[in-house]
Amino acid sequence: DIQRKVDDWRYQHRLEEVEDTEAYLAKRGITLQDVAEDAEVRRLEYLLSEKIAEGQVEPYFAQHTLEFDEAEICWIFHTDQGVIDEVDLQIREDGADFYAMARRFSQDVRTRSGSGFLGRIRRKQLPKGIAARVFAASPGEIFGPEKVSGGFGLYLLQERYPATLNEQITKEIRKHLFNQWLGREMQRADIQYPIWQMEIKK
Repeated sequence: DIQRKVDDWRYQHRLEEVEDTEAYLAKRGITLQDVAEDAEVRRLEYLLSEKIAEGQVEPYFAQHTLEFDEAEICWIFHTDQGVIDEVDLQIREDGADFYAMARRFSQDVRTRSGSGFLGRIRRKQLPKGIAARVFAASPGEIFGPEKVSGGFGLYLLQERYPATLNEQITKEIRKHLFNQWLGREMQRADIQYPIWQMEIKK
């Protein structure tokens, strides 16, 4: 099992040739033994996290379902309220296309070329006031302008995705429960360093 994890590690880093692996390790001052030991620690951590989270994942999800809801949204950001109000008016009253207006007027350089697409995000990734509006809106609904850090945002909700307990969320919850347990144990034992979070230096 350890050898498989080492092989997986080599595959993830595209180290198919022995020479490539040796060069990678030498550059970082580590050995295959270090990789194997790290893989073993991660394997034990996974097994322990499964044991600790046994019977707790479903109840945790039931109590925190809203935290895992996701929404796909776009926005138009501008520092000038007058500009964003005018953009809003053109979209609502004159039928201007939201995406075209985002490409033309948004000052968010990260999303402007993508028509203001922010991605599929969760509640905690948004300011509380914005999150409440997003998850109360219907797909296709435009809301704002909203005061945000550095300026104003006009939002379009593309789609909402109610949370389901899938494999990814199960892993997240299991990891969260493990970290909670680990924190309590470290406090109880007065451990001052995160022994389970050590990683091979890159």
